[in-house]
Amino acid sequence: ISTPIMVDDQVIGMISLDSHQLTQFNLEHSDRLQTLANQAAIAIRNSRLMTEVQRQASRLEQRVAERTAELELERSQLRAILDAMRDGVVLLPADFVPDPDLMYFNQALVDLSGFTGEEWLSGVPMTAMQQSVGQQSYESLLQSIQQRLTREGFWQDEIRLPRKDGSIYDALVTLVTVHGGDESQLGYLTIVHDISQVK
Repeated sequence: ISTPIMVDDQVIGMISLDSHQLTQFNLEHSDRLQTLANQAAIAIRNSRLMTEVQRQASRLEQRVAERTAELELERSQLRAILDAMRDGVVLLPADFVPDPDLMYFNQALVDLSGFTGEEWLSGVPMTAMQQSVGQQSYESLLQSIQQRLTREGFWQDEIRLPRKDGSIYDALVTLVTVHGGDESQLGYLTIVHDISQVK
């Protein structure tokens, strides 16, 4: 007695039972064998699906690893370019409130301002600027910057900035709005150019 194993309407094999005794098998045996064939077909289909899922997962994992390596390379290249710049560069959050997860700054900014990286991440330079110009002037400046950035995505002006040692320097400051992949506003790329010697 034999019955086919069907997967997706295709015969992929047969289950056969043999006996030395004639008329050993009857209709009940045939039904049981068909049930076994159906269960085998389900198991084989599931096994194939699992194998395909594992293949897809492996391909996806490899693609993610490749893309991560590409992003790391791009990030390293960008960091090398920014660190090689002589102007100070800092990525500020959209609300100007320091956020270690969003902020980035280069070594030139640390050298120019005298504030350490940790101080930039904790907002010490922003507090020093606030104290230098006064609370009202500081808030008015931020409001003016944000309005122009909202309108044009770009702001540039000369500002007198405080260093950590208390001295003041003239800077040409440029802010450009930075958007995420979904067009959400991530913050502002800020470039600080010391123009004290020029002044």
